[in-house]
Amino acid sequence: MENVEMIEELRKNADISYKTASEVLEGTGWNLDEAKDALKKEGIYREETLAMTTTNNNDYTKTNTNGYTKESFKSALKKFADWSKDKITRGLRNDFCVETKGGKRFTMPVTIMVILSILLIEFVPILFIIGFFMGCRFSFEGPDLSGTKFSEEVSKIRFDCESKN
Repeated sequence: MENVEMIEELRKNADISYKTASEVLEGTGWNLDEAKDALKKEGIYREETLAMTTTNNNDYTKTNTNGYTKESFKSALKKFADWSKDKITRGLRNDFCVETKGGKRFTMPVTIMVILSILLIEFVPILFIIGFFMGCRFSFEGPDLSGTKFSEEVSKIRFDCESKN
């Protein structure tokens, strides 16, 4: 085994720097077993033994002795898809509103607003500035966003030219 491989072996199971690992190995005459024993005595080195377990959908996960679970790509992708679905659904339930002194002028789902903001990133700030000069107020409404601190702060943002004159 090369010196670099021995250093990486130590670093894999001990949270130490490359320099520290090489110093420990140099101190033991590049004997990997002695270096592991020295780090174990200091409580730094942990042997990682993996156990395979199955879930109810026959998706295998690996759990090491520290309780950390290495998920399979399939289960991680499913979690991300579920998280994305939840955020998109919540965004469609809640609205971004534009109001003037005469009442509501425009509403759209938050998800659509985010997508348009990404696609039209150069124009959105200009539209907000024009809206501020025209006395518009912006707010969020819906079961997940109404009455939140964020919605209250956004609805307070207003640029009123008439009050400055």
